[in-house]
Amino acid sequence: MKTSQNKNYFYPRIGSENVFPYREGMLYRITTPILGFMGTTSFQGKFTLQLEIRKRLLKDGYLVGEVGTEPSSLLFSMNAVIPMGYNSTVEIVGKELINYINNILFKISNKNVEIILAGAQAGTLCYDTGNLSRFNIDIYSYMLAIDPDFVILSFNSFDNIEYLIKTVSFIEAAFNTKVIALVMFPLELKDGYFSIFKAKQYVSNDCYLNLKRNLESKIGINVYRLDDYYEINNLYEQIIKSFE
Repeated sequence: MKTSQNKNYFYPRIGSENVFPYREGMLYRITTPILGFMGTTSFQGKFTLQLEIRKRLLKDGYLVGEVGTEPSSLLFSMNAVIPMGYNSTVEIVGKELINYINNILFKISNKNVEIILAGAQAGTLCYDTGNLSRFNIDIYSYMLAIDPDFVILSFNSFDNIEYLIKTVSFIEAAFNTKVIALVMFPLELKDGYFSIFKAKQYVSNDCYLNLKRNLESKIGINVYRLDDYYEINNLYEQIIKSFE
């Protein structure tokens, strides 16, 4: 991993010189269970959720490996960071990126961890094809490399249900995995979708329960609320049972 030459600060960068030898295209088959964290948009608590699940795993004595895509991931003692968020410093794409991440996962699995948590960036499935910025090719490559056994999908209360259904179907088909839970970010927009970076308000519990019933009925996947301690505990118990 490339870093700044200034000794007073550090930031992660990944370039072509960091790519591991291709070994005739062969990749490691990671046998350690992997749980992926994905989402529909930015600003919906994916990183927070990942940390909450890790906290519970560590409390119960599990050996946890972890990959993050937020630049601050290393500050939370994660094993590796793939800084793919805003103003990304990842300079490799496609097969080079997959090869790099696969080798990182192999190194983490060799630490005899019992589970690997891997967080992704937002925008799993693009809303439209009218602009190149809508194509999440790097996230697609990232998730192909992660190859998660199970995925938790974060969503917003204002996300279109049909879009959620398509997102779940896409994740399960594209990455040969299973979305085991949906986690709702507890804030909604005050002034409609185009105020996504502006004022928000808490989703009432009644609205949440109605949405939960509706989604669980239509999609058949358990729904949880991010800011509810007991619900996240229930999610954690579901995760443990899924890997048994």
